[in-house]
Amino acid sequence: MHAIGVDAIKLIYADQAHTGRPPVQTMQPEVMRAIIEEAHRLGLKAYVHAPGMRQAKEVLRAGADGLVHSIADAPLDDEFITLMKNRNQLSWRVWRGQRSPWFV
Repeated sequence: MHAIGVDAIKLIYADQAHTGRPPVQTMQPEVMRAIIEEAHRLGLKAYVHAPGMRQAKEVLRAGADGLVHSIADAPLDDEFITLMKNRNQLSWRVWRGQRSPWFV
């Protein structure tokens, strides 16, 4: 993948409940962890769409290199901030007409 200029992957680990729509099935946690591990084994960064607090914490604990959106369903708490700081994580705010009251 490096040969064609790929240096990162993005995966979605969310049930989309934060959108107000009915939740959809999400991948199993062990699958998410395996994808992140494999990306790192290949020398790639792994960025994750995980706008729910629970899912965001899970991906940070699994070693994700960053979050692609802010947390949409809860205020940031001390554990989340510690996970971000301890792992030197990145987060991007991406707004599409909706604004979360909580920011990363």
